[in-house]
Amino acid sequence: MSDRINATQIKTLMLRSYRRFSNGEISETTAFRENTMLANILKAIEASETEQRLQAIEETLRSTADED
Repeated sequence: MSDRINATQIKTLMLRSYRRFSNGEISETTAFRENTMLANILKAIEASETEQRLQAIEETLRSTADED
């Protein structure tokens, strides 16, 4: 199994935290901290994916320019 986590998994963890809070299993403070951490991880995933896409676009543009 991969150590990489994706946005879908983050969403699942956020919903699990919300349910645990709603059921009184964790405090509001704990739920807030968990979701803040997960939101930061999600931002990092999104930034990384955007960077990879941008690099692919730049590479395509460079190879197209070389053909001209």
